[in-house]
Amino acid sequence: MNLDGVDFVRVTRDKADEIRKRGAERVTSDHDAIPDAAFELARWGVMPSAEIYGYLRDFAPEAKKKHAAKVQARAEKAIAKGRAELTRGYIAPIVDELTIESEIEEKLHGLRVLDAARERRAAERAGDLPSLVSQVLDWRALEAQPEPRWIVADVIPERATVFVYGASGVGKSFACQSIAASIAGGFDWLGRPVVAGPVLYIFAEGGAGAGKRFAALADAWHRGKPIDGLQVLPVAPNLTSEIDVAELESLNREHDFAMIVYDTLNRVAGDAEENSATAMGGILNAIERIRRAGSRTTSVVVTHSGKGGDLRGSSALWAAADVVLKLSGEPGYLKLEAEKQKDADGGIVGFYRLAPSRRHDTLILQGIAPGQAEPSGVQATQAEEALAHFDRAFGVTGSTRSEFRDALVEWMDVSKATAQRYIGVLIADHRLAAESGARSTRLSLPHAPTTLPLD
Repeated sequence: MNLDGVDFVRVTRDKADEIRKRGAERVTSDHDAIPDAAFELARWGVMPSAEIYGYLRDFAPEAKKKHAAKVQARAEKAIAKGRAELTRGYIAPIVDELTIESEIEEKLHGLRVLDAARERRAAERAGDLPSLVSQVLDWRALEAQPEPRWIVADVIPERATVFVYGASGVGKSFACQSIAASIAGGFDWLGRPVVAGPVLYIFAEGGAGAGKRFAALADAWHRGKPIDGLQVLPVAPNLTSEIDVAELESLNREHDFAMIVYDTLNRVAGDAEENSATAMGGILNAIERIRRAGSRTTSVVVTHSGKGGDLRGSSALWAAADVVLKLSGEPGYLKLEAEKQKDADGGIVGFYRLAPSRRHDTLILQGIAPGQAEPSGVQATQAEEALAHFDRAFGVTGSTRSEFRDALVEWMDVSKATAQRYIGVLIADHRLAAESGARSTRLSLPHAPTTLPLD
């Protein structure tokens, strides 16, 4: 183990935790005990020197600024003294089982990388992998190239990189799992034909509840038959690790997946900074390497929206994507929209809701018409609030739809699209009457409403 540039023998993980805990307890009631505790932590080498004082100070009671500065100076001297004893190497050579297991696993990973490299070299020598020279075409030959094949009709093409994003908890995983199940099982995705093929779904945030979701989809969409082409990886690979990327390359080369889903980008990106074009470029290169290991693979990357509601992270993500799909709304009324589609016009893909599957105690995606919204939770409450605003401001006179929409944007601090959705919900529930005119639609109260008080 290396600490502050000095090699020394490890203590066990339990022993290190015990030493840190003992140091924290020692200073809990006495700020002046920090130097002695700092000496012990430095002497045992259980954390970098630069972190010791801050760690102990967080547990110690507050002290006056001048006195605290003196204690810090004493602590720094104590740390230096402890480090000096550490460098003389008096610590006993103790190696725990977890350390041994970790080192074994690291060596196994290294061997797998070598195996993957040997496989690639053998394939290149055998001519199974095309060379760059063999792929050069006359420009006229591009016209003869076949049109991109849709793996999900008019939504997701084959051999593409796709980003699916939306707010946290909106239902992105439900949507992507339903797409993965349809392709793996060879059945339509909510009325859209698919090209069947094996799918790898990477549950980087853990696969809790996923089994129930896939079972519910098999019952509802596949007449209860198992979805045989679906494989899952319930742990997060690190796409900044050459070892993990090589393993996934080898796996795709073996199975030739039609689709690989990374759920979510944040969890597979290791310590890569999501706003850095350089860091995200490395992640995108890894995803592309894995994709190209198969002959038809499409990569689907699930990620979150940023503060402004757009795709979060570096602009490199948007630039690299063939398709960007945004899921918005809430469980009773979801909209999937293609914000970017390289070989099509884009636009709204469809409207959906998350409906209960009582047998499996989970939810599944259902298609709905735009007017079939079933507001729930926050949306239902906010639609009620919108009605209260209408009653207060326009209850007697009525208003045009656009006038009420603009008023809601100001009063409720929402977008025009959200305000329109609330109005649509109230009209669908017959809580607002809508009368279409030559130039506008007028809204009025059909009867005295029951509303939530605004105060």
